[in-house]
Amino acid sequence: MEELHMSTGTHSGFFSSDLLPSLGDRINQATKLRRHIVSPFHPHYRAWEMFLVLLVIYSAWISPFEFAFLSYKQDVLFIFDNIVNSFFAVDIVLTFFVAYLDSQSYLLVDDPKRIAIR
Repeated sequence: MEELHMSTGTHSGFFSSDLLPSLGDRINQATKLRRHIVSPFHPHYRAWEMFLVLLVIYSAWISPFEFAFLSYKQDVLFIFDNIVNSFFAVDIVLTFFVAYLDSQSYLLVDDPKRIAIR
């Protein structure tokens, strides 16, 4: 029994409980983030991501048809494509305000400088 205790004691740092939550804990509990920083687990941000997925599908499906069959963009299509592109531009700006999970500690990083660098 003493050998088993000694062999598990040498690797206790690897299985440390400091990094991961215990089983059954929720990772997306309400955490305090800095002002103007959005959690990537927030339901509104998740809905925004799903909306962007739909816009990507639209762009991937419509763009080849526009290039292949239309010699010029009609007014309605031109306006709608620019609206879609503006949503993508807003997402680029929003990305600078979304926290991310650190790959080493699995903690949300809400430092604006580290978010911008990433």
